[in-house]
Amino acid sequence: MPSYVGTQRRTAKGMVLSIGDGASPEVFTKISELNSLELTGRQAQTDDATNFDSEEEEFIATIITPGEWSFSGSRISGDAGQQNLSTAFAALASHNFTVVAPKTGTQTTGDTWAFKALVTDDGLSFAPTKGQAISGKLKISGPLAFTAGS
Repeated sequence: MPSYVGTQRRTAKGMVLSIGDGASPEVFTKISELNSLELTGRQAQTDDATNFDSEEEEFIATIITPGEWSFSGSRISGDAGQQNLSTAFAALASHNFTVVAPKTGTQTTGDTWAFKALVTDDGLSFAPTKGQAISGKLKISGPLAFTAGS
């Protein structure tokens, strides 16, 4: 059995969330200066399949709820990605997004998640003792496609 050589966990420094412009070919614009990005709410929906022959409750998987991405960061006036995000929110229309992780050692591209989402939260925060901030949520509509970095 190989001996443990240390963790393989990597830093999130360099993560990039980008919004697509819907054109063909589609161009993605980075949403600058984010400091938090989290995917939550992914789950498999189930249906009760318990019947008169069941000895315990039984369930079947039916459909995946793709979840949502939450993010926060510094508000940067004039940042094209942040402006596109607010425009998408106001339009109440879904857009394509990508999340790209930083590449590791021998990779030329980092792991990538691609998805279509609605901007369901477009928050701003202002306080005299803190920097201007943004926050938001992207509700995924359809599949969340994952491509491992290479």
